[in-house]
Amino acid sequence: MTRSRKVAGSVQSTQRRCHQVRASWLVFALALFASLTLGVSLAVANTPNLKGTWDCCGAGGAAAQDFVITSGSGALAGSAKLPGGEVFATISGRVSGHTVRIVTTYNSFDPGYVATFAGTLSASGQKITGNWKSNVGQSGTFTANLASKPKKTKKPKKTKKPKKTKKPKKPKKPKKTKKTKKPKKHKKP
Repeated sequence: MTRSRKVAGSVQSTQRRCHQVRASWLVFALALFASLTLGVSLAVANTPNLKGTWDCCGAGGAAAQDFVITSGSGALAGSAKLPGGEVFATISGRVSGHTVRIVTTYNSFDPGYVATFAGTLSASGQKITGNWKSNVGQSGTFTANLASKPKKTKKPKKTKKPKKTKKPKKPKKPKKTKKTKKPKKHKKP
């Protein structure tokens, strides 16, 4: 074999290896992208929405109260109300999967008091159970039951525009036919 054939074979071999490496990286990149995309969509799909009114406590050391959660998927927001309906605290917190953390920050009769409720959402999504603790050393257990979901607001129906009435068609006039003229005969001189 001549030297030029050996060099050509070596170059082709190197090119094949480069193609294999590029293909491997491409497959890896696509697999990584797919797994990240699927992972994010599964995480979003597995985050329950806690919007609604939750009857809480009254046992386990915490006073009876309602958690009115207005933003309940991922980050939580809302207010805490006494049984008489008086709002006494703001709610913040998080939900991830079935793990729930609700933080009530008092703003009325005991400003600065903070109680944190850490619990687990039941498989039915109707009950949260767990432990609570305050910023002044109090603690206990709690159970919150979903009392009501917010009513779904109906979107106003789109009003349909009245159909345009078509003007009655005028009767068609018969088409004029062109009369063909007979060619004039030339007289012979």
